[in-house]
Amino acid sequence: MTERNNGMKERIIAGLAKRGYTLGEMLSTNVGVSGSIVFRGEYEGKPVAIKLASYGLMNSFEGPNVEKLEDFRRREIETLRLAGSHSSIPGYIDSFDVDDNVRDPIYALTMEHVDYPSIAAKIKKKERVSDQEARTLVRDILSAENHLHTQLPTQTLHRDVKTTNVLLNGQKAYLIDFDIVKQGDRDST
Repeated sequence: MTERNNGMKERIIAGLAKRGYTLGEMLSTNVGVSGSIVFRGEYEGKPVAIKLASYGLMNSFEGPNVEKLEDFRRREIETLRLAGSHSSIPGYIDSFDVDDNVRDPIYALTMEHVDYPSIAAKIKKKERVSDQEARTLVRDILSAENHLHTQLPTQTLHRDVKTTNVLLNGQKAYLIDFDIVKQGDRDST
């Protein structure tokens, strides 16, 4: 790990600790389109997911792409605030700047941690999705999508439903990762 990464990790741990969070293991192993990485953490004795985003996490975020990162962040936070009460969407907890570094800000989004495997993880392990799990998956994910499309102030399209963004434990399925949602008016499709 480079000196810069060690310094960033120290900033993250210190900034989260000031707000009562502890940082645990990394859950996402690749940096997403929004330059973010998700960790397991803890807040008030409960497990949480901590999504961290920084311009420094992705070299491509320079110039006009910085605005794109800001837009991804704003839309994801807004969507989780409004839709996180749905039973198949993780609950929103908080969002904040990790510290006061304006040259290289690190943003945190905290939400309910859902400790279910993704469909992608099941496929990788060559686990079969049972008929009951398939019914659960369709019921819960379609319900979450319907909520996004019809129950929020603006129509919201997830745009990234894929095996890594659907968590399933047999009785319940969750839709996660809202950083590239598209928001429009009720008349748009």
